[in-house]
Amino acid sequence: MYTFKTIIYLTIFLNLSNLAAQDHEFSGLLKLNDSLMISYKVALNENDGVLEGYSVTDMGGAHETKSLVKGRYNKEANTLSFSEYGIVYTKSPVDTQDFCYVNFIGQVRDLENRIKGEFRGKFSDGGTCINGELMLMNTERTKELADKLDRKIKKKKKYKKYAEKGVSVKKAMDTISQSQLKSNESLSFFSDNKSYTLILDDAGDADGDRVTISLNGDIILRNQEIAKEPVELNIRVDEFPSTLQISALNSGSIAPNTINIQLQDGDKLLKTLSNLEAGEHSQLIIRKPK
Repeated sequence: MYTFKTIIYLTIFLNLSNLAAQDHEFSGLLKLNDSLMISYKVALNENDGVLEGYSVTDMGGAHETKSLVKGRYNKEANTLSFSEYGIVYTKSPVDTQDFCYVNFIGQVRDLENRIKGEFRGKFSDGGTCINGELMLMNTERTKELADKLDRKIKKKKKYKKYAEKGVSVKKAMDTISQSQLKSNESLSFFSDNKSYTLILDDAGDADGDRVTISLNGDIILRNQEIAKEPVELNIRVDEFPSTLQISALNSGSIAPNTINIQLQDGDKLLKTLSNLEAGEHSQLIIRKPK
């Protein structure tokens, strides 16, 4: 049985109208051959037909993974190809050699509408893994459609019970697309640099959220209140893997303890949100790429 989140994505996909698009970011689903559906986003920067960017698989889920992407776009032939080729970060516990990279070649009308077609899954050594179908829509178009669907939910009597329960397509989309670290979850960030910048700020209203941050067991930030003004730390890593642990000391005045976390090594950037109750913790693990 499909979840409510999956139904939302399918509804957006099937009901898309001709709305203006602003960029080359697409959101939607990967449908695997066994009918399993996984959320998927790809952001593409195009320069004279050359594509560079990133993808995020299982957005907001237990196996969320961000990969680098490269490809080609031929405007005259209306063809698009792109391939994932490296892991930026992942929540998945599997070894990076076991990751199945999405490879897509297909026809598109342009880079401002939708991408749909079969994809091939390949391991880093070129071996075949899981194949399936890719169904993506321009992110701005899906957001505008989500607004339309929310207005429809509020106006139509048959949807009244959903509106009263606070059901919102747009909120569900935001939840799915937001990277989050919950209690006891670990996120692996792949980098071989030794110097990093860690930036923390409150994800909502400044409500007194307090955290302690440790690096390989040594406290580097103790009982720090996180407000709207970012807290910035310069971190040096001398061993791999190295573990940054985020511990919530309270839930603030508005539970839970939610903090925006950015970790940057100069080239790569990790953005996530810690979502913890008092006494809970989560981890960022810095690993060398294979």
